[in-house]
This record gives sequence, structure tokens and C-alpha cells, in this order.
Amino acid sequence: MTECEAIEILSEFLFPQLGYTDKAKEAIQMAINALEKQVAKKPMQIDEDMGIFDCPNCGHTIIAIDDMTIHQNCLMCGQRLDWSD
Repeated sequence: MTECEAIEILSEFLFPQLGYTDKAKEAIQMAINALEKQVAKKPMQIDEDMGIFDCPNCGHTIIAIDDMTIHQNCLMCGQRLDWSD
């Protein structure tokens, strides 16, 4: 299911006669997951000497050629990153 399909299903879900289908449940979960990725999380396993860190959401290791804090989102899942102290 694409994000556009999820939005369409959620829009249709607002009408009570459609009921709560499995597709609606999946669309709601997808919307929730997308919103959760917008809440910034601190990167994990930061190694400043090697220029690598792990995404707190998907666990993907990201190698930064330059300043790690340039990466505002995970390159794999889109999780927003919080580099504040």
C-alpha cells in the first residue's frame, strides 16, 4: 500500500457506513508510523572517529563522509534525527 492509498482509505473511513475493514486498520497503522517518524529521536551507537551512527528506528548504520549532524533523517526509513545535546 502506498501513502496515497492510505490517505484515500483513511478519508473514506470517515464515513461510518464503510465500517472498519482490514484495509482501514492497515491505513491507520501506516499513518501512525509516518507520524512517529516525524518525532526526532537520538541516533544510537555514535562513533565520531569513524563517522558512523545507527538509526534509532530501523537500526541501519549510516556512514557520514562529513559532519554527521548534517543527516536530519535516516537515509533508509526517513526517521527524523535529534542531534541536540
